Amino acid sequence: MRATKYTDGTRAKLLKHIRDGRTVKDACSLVGISDMTLSRWRRRFSDFDAEYLEAVRLQELSVNNLKKSGVRTYRRSATKLQQEAEKQAEKQKIRQEVEEAKQNDKPLVYDGLRLRYGTIADDHPMEPCINASNGAVEYLKPQGGHLVQFSLSLDVFKRKYPALHRELTARNSVYNVGD
Repeated sequence: MRATKYTDGTRAKLLKHIRDGRTVKDACSLVGISDMTLSRWRRRFSDFDAEYLEAVRLQELSVNNLKKSGVRTYRRSATKLQQEAEKQAEKQKIRQEVEEAKQNDKPLVYDGLRLRYGTIADDHPMEPCINASNGAVEYLKPQGGHLVQFSLSLDVFKRKYPALHRELTARNSVYNVGD
């Protein structure tokens, strides 16, 4: 008969990993057992089963409390966080400019493109405009006999359509009230 891995040390480590918020499968692999072994232990040792259920309850509480407090349960790379912060700042800047333009009742151009106040069909549907709510460039394009709405970021629009971006910048520069 083989020796069991069910020892006080293994049991304590497993329950600690689960309480700390790790998944049950991760906790099992960290202590060197399979999830089937965990199931057998739960059936065989009723006191362990009660401790396991308590650890799972605490695991759910710790993960839920972290989420409620706004803390992520994983970490993103610093460059990704910086990119997202820059995008949010850019969108906020566009929203502020839109509010100022609405108060002055003048059209607004942002980085060569007009800002759209309403839906895509309101003013110039075929001309690319920036949607102030999400900061994306939107335009309609005929495709298969229908008009299809396209949406992409301003950076992608500049890279994909550099000539059109230059033309729109030149045409719309007379509307620029931000300078």
